[in-house]
Amino acid sequence: MLAVGSPMWDTCVLLQQCSSFLDEQKLKEGDAKPLNFSEFQTLKKASLCYPGYVRHTSGCGGCASNCAKVASRLGVLVSFCGCLGNNDIALRFQTDLMKHGIVDLTNTS
Repeated sequence: MLAVGSPMWDTCVLLQQCSSFLDEQKLKEGDAKPLNFSEFQTLKKASLCYPGYVRHTSGCGGCASNCAKVASRLGVLVSFCGCLGNNDIALRFQTDLMKHGIVDLTNTS
């Protein structure tokens, strides 16, 4: 299977009393707002310091990448093709693909 798409970096945070955190950050429940790197770092730091913090997970994401991870877990040989920048996040994305058994066909610029 070849998954082609726009690479994204997904971070999920489990918080108790989440609604008050969302209010503090001026976010709506269910919002999937794209963030630039600075906004992401600020929000991540705020969530990790929040009194209701439980745990978090981060990894390669985006529609095609998430489908590739599921297919790989089901035993399908999967390759991922997409364009990445030439930075630390790109390297983390590529490392995460390999961790999930996905052949990395990304192009870095």
